[in-house]
Amino acid sequence: MSTRTATELYEEMKCMTVEERIRFFSLSLAEVHRELQESIAQIESMQHALAESELNHRQLVETAQDAVITIDLSGQVINWNHAAERMFGWRAEESIGSDLSDMIIPQEFREQHKRGLMRFQASQPSTILNRTIEIMAMHRVKGQFPIELSIWPHQQSGKQLFSAFIRDITDRKQREHLAWLHANFDTLTGLPNRRLLVNRLEQAITLAISGQKNVALLFIDLDRFKPVNDTYGHSVGDELLRLVGFRLQSCLHEEDTLARLGGDEFVALLPDLNSDDMSLQPAIDSMTAALSQSFLINDIVISISGSIGVAVFPRDAQDADSLLNCADKAMYTAKKTV
Repeated sequence: MSTRTATELYEEMKCMTVEERIRFFSLSLAEVHRELQESIAQIESMQHALAESELNHRQLVETAQDAVITIDLSGQVINWNHAAERMFGWRAEESIGSDLSDMIIPQEFREQHKRGLMRFQASQPSTILNRTIEIMAMHRVKGQFPIELSIWPHQQSGKQLFSAFIRDITDRKQREHLAWLHANFDTLTGLPNRRLLVNRLEQAITLAISGQKNVALLFIDLDRFKPVNDTYGHSVGDELLRLVGFRLQSCLHEEDTLARLGGDEFVALLPDLNSDDMSLQPAIDSMTAALSQSFLINDIVISISGSIGVAVFPRDAQDADSLLNCADKAMYTAKKTV
């Protein structure tokens, strides 16, 4: 039925008898009642669906493996799920209504947290909302640990809230650290390997250029090491390499780097040197003396020595790889005189 205007209805009713008018109003009221009942049923269905959705949401939050925490603009906790209880050591009844920064934010980040809330109130851009960051959090008893944090700002009943989704990444960070150690350090001696040496050498060269300084490499190759392996076995040879690394490292300063390239080859990186080559001589003499002293391994007295080649930036080479090659060649030249 097409919709009629009030004027059209009035004109139509003027032509009706009393009985027709009564019947018209009865049908109209019945139609209105039917439509009203349908609307009420739709509203009730929507309310039921909303309640069911909210229940599902609460159950999802409570059973989530990640911590879900909601705070208001003042920083007070509104919601604290079971995973947050396990992760931070605070029960929900202790947490709700408390200031979040006093519970899980390390002291050094609390001022930053408060400034972030103030920036949001002032409609200033945020550096952490709607993105995932890695940061340190604080357990009630165990202290600080690394987390992955995502913060979602939203409105609820006219109030501004912030929901944080938090994942403990301690295990992942430990795996990453172990992978980094494996990639950058020699497993036998614990010294930096070639990769880390080149990285530090490149950094030292960059600093040397800006500070008009020199960088030196001392390439050390052990003499008479192969007979040790052949005579006493690799276990004795490995222990000798560990002791050599310890002795050589004791000859250097804290800012220097001693690396093992593999086999019986070691390299010492001496950064931030003056142009006088004589500043290298104490380190060379100390290393030579350290290697000339006998080693005692499993009641076996072992005597070796070392050949040392020297290369200096910028005199001998202009980049890390070339400088390392120059030191290697200088070592072989020194070895011919042994």
